[in-house]
Amino acid sequence: MKVAIGTALALALLLVLPVAHAGSSEISFIGVTSTYEVDGSHAVAIDGDSVYLASGYQDHVIIMDLESQSVVATIDVDRTVETLEFSHQGQFLAIALSGSQIDSDTIQIYDLHTMSLTEKQSTANAFPKSIAWSPDDNLLAVPNPNNGVDLLRISDMEIERSLTGGHNTDVSCIDFTSNGGHILTGDNSGRIVMWNADGSSTNKQWEMNSEVASCSFDPTDTRVASLTVGGQLNTMSFAGGALQNAIFEGGSSMSWSSNGAYIHFIEQGTSPVIHSLDASTFNVVESTFMAHDSTDLSYQENQIGLIEKAFVSTDTQHLAIYGHHGLPYGHGEAGADLDGDQIPDTLDDDDDGDA
Repeated sequence: MKVAIGTALALALLLVLPVAHAGSSEISFIGVTSTYEVDGSHAVAIDGDSVYLASGYQDHVIIMDLESQSVVATIDVDRTVETLEFSHQGQFLAIALSGSQIDSDTIQIYDLHTMSLTEKQSTANAFPKSIAWSPDDNLLAVPNPNNGVDLLRISDMEIERSLTGGHNTDVSCIDFTSNGGHILTGDNSGRIVMWNADGSSTNKQWEMNSEVASCSFDPTDTRVASLTVGGQLNTMSFAGGALQNAIFEGGSSMSWSSNGAYIHFIEQGTSPVIHSLDASTFNVVESTFMAHDSTDLSYQENQIGLIEKAFVSTDTQHLAIYGHHGLPYGHGEAGADLDGDQIPDTLDDDDDGDA
């Protein structure tokens, strides 16, 4: 039986299920990365070991040390970076460029062990908005020019198999289950399809209100989440049934927390916001308000799965950084404090009342 959610029905449900909002999060803007000779950040990613931060621009990819944000490597490319993804084991960075259906280097692979761009390349569609590594890193899923997905062998960049027949427009999001047994794809029309890993149909399909910006399985592979550019956020069971739904002003860059308790995403609109929702109730747990355009989000979590530090691509040469503001040395220590800044005069180095 094919499982489908009609757009009209989904929108009707959204109108009667308001989202409960919470206050601002504990993180706020703390600075930007400093890189030069680049223009307009488009994509951002953090490797699985939280060692490297990668950002994509119009003609460069910058790899930075995550902790210090110092530049480790600069990769020159000749077209705009649409998206990039670290492999699970951290050896490779897959880079997807804008181009045409005949460009043979739309997908490029950078080796972080040798810090060099490899000769591994492949075609994709003209604007590959999403790519995904299989759990064992042996395959890279990329959108092809035929409204489907090619599963490329990393060993030789040849097509292992393709997912075809499920979409009528370009694929815009891709995800694997944690065991690699199933694949989720979404497209520019709002259709989401679940596939068996061998490319056969599971007969599970959903129709959303606009282009699918993000789609993914939860960490336990029991739920599916999707977010459209129009702001429609949905969760469904692996079996196909509807769970939660809500509507926002717009949406991008959605992902599950590592423990599956929260869903993090950017609400696009006049005032972009990073939201963290309770995945079971869709109550908004935290919101971080931004004063700039945002296109992509990558983050580090705290122990309960909420965002501790976020890196957001913008329309400038910088990535915006959101996190906790550190307290200055001596803050809260006992002692005379002439200027009232909660730092004793004996430890205060700002010359405003030092003893």
